[in-house]
Amino acid sequence: MKELETAIAKYHAMKLKDILPPIDSLPVLCTDSSVINVLEILRTRHHVWVINCKEDGKLSGY
Repeated sequence: MKELETAIAKYHAMKLKDILPPIDSLPVLCTDSSVINVLEILRTRHHVWVINCKEDGKLSGY
């Protein structure tokens, strides 16, 4: 039980910067990007995040 408590404590102490990849390496495009740009990213990635770059940077779509 002590090992579980230690593991949970280590998990909760982790910082997001240690878990998430750098922002510039994420597959992110603006809503006004062309379909070609999306397809280029999808050749090497499983997904693309499409955000509203002009306003608030929120995720677009469903």
